[in-house]
Amino acid sequence: MNSSDDIIELFSSGNKKPKKVTEVQNTLNSDVVYATKTVDPLDNIHYEPEQQDFFDFDINSLLDSVEPAKPKEKIMTVTRTPFVKGIQINNKFESSNLVPLVKNKKTLECEKEKFLNNIDFIMDNMSFDDSQITGRPRAEFKDITKCLMIMSYHSMSYRRAESDIKKLFDEGSLTHIPKRSTLNKYANDDRTLNFFIKFIQDFALLFVDNEDTIIFDSTWFSIKMYEGGYLKVHNREAQSMDKCRKIHAGCLKNSKIIAIALTSEGTAHDCPFFEKMIRTIIDNGLNIKKVIADAGYSSKLNHEVCEELTIRDVYIDFKKNVNGRNPRTSLWKERLSIFKNRPDQWHEEYKYRAIIEGVWSVIKKKNNTFLRSQKIISQDIELLLKIAVYNITIIGKYD
Repeated sequence: MNSSDDIIELFSSGNKKPKKVTEVQNTLNSDVVYATKTVDPLDNIHYEPEQQDFFDFDINSLLDSVEPAKPKEKIMTVTRTPFVKGIQINNKFESSNLVPLVKNKKTLECEKEKFLNNIDFIMDNMSFDDSQITGRPRAEFKDITKCLMIMSYHSMSYRRAESDIKKLFDEGSLTHIPKRSTLNKYANDDRTLNFFIKFIQDFALLFVDNEDTIIFDSTWFSIKMYEGGYLKVHNREAQSMDKCRKIHAGCLKNSKIIAIALTSEGTAHDCPFFEKMIRTIIDNGLNIKKVIADAGYSSKLNHEVCEELTIRDVYIDFKKNVNGRNPRTSLWKERLSIFKNRPDQWHEEYKYRAIIEGVWSVIKKKNNTFLRSQKIISQDIELLLKIAVYNITIIGKYD
């Protein structure tokens, strides 16, 4: 992250340039464009945006008055910096500031406020088919999904979430306040399960221009609060896999957003889920060029799928007893050769698998390592809610 010294205000009150409002199609208020910062030997600083179509003004000419040249010998340095495009104002972006995307120093203080605002903004810009011909009018599904995510933020506690639900209702974001029994009903509905599976996938498309690497992994969540744990802490053996639910996910490398999530029983193996996840991600429109996964996903079939999808940079860890006999594809043989003969090159890319391990740690510390629901479908919905809440919370950590 850049220091505050790198923050350049282009249209602040001290500059003579007027504010300019530009119509753009993208409605994401945290959209990011990268610019290359070059410092020459005379301390002249130049910014060259990589997406020239957005900037219809000369950045360097505007920066001349902000950072004047200083005669001094220095080696030229070039850095690549993320910049926020603008601030959304009624479907318009105001180019008032060109600011590096930095973490908010008051992340925890503003976390819940930003989480509620992001839920309201994202869900209100989605279309819901609530058409009904006969019967008593159903609860509005948009309101149900908002309330379920707020409940998940509070570890599925309705009493803790009730004040935040009432706050959204008072602000006009909800048409009514659903009862606890109504939320429990929808938390056991196939429609809710399918919605959140698709919601997680569609949410990742907001980062389609800045992502080309996907990291796959899985983790377990106990179906009971006190079933197992560490021997020294709980004086019992570790949780058996048949008393857990398992979630398989793909995490984008740069944004750390989870792009796909599938649930299964705790004893399910990782390998069969690879093909479905990678094909779904590609079909959704993400331009994936690199795949990273542990040895649980290692198989010749999975390498064959990657080769079919024209993904050549595959870093799926190999098992210790692997050999080069009977390779089904040239990709398998090529990656195995790098794994055995060039371990430094392999680990230089494979080390990024630690990103998704950190994501699991964040989710479990924030939203517990166990599930409160009883039925399998409600347990799977609760797992997907944890992922959806994590994704929305990540956006709120940045200015």
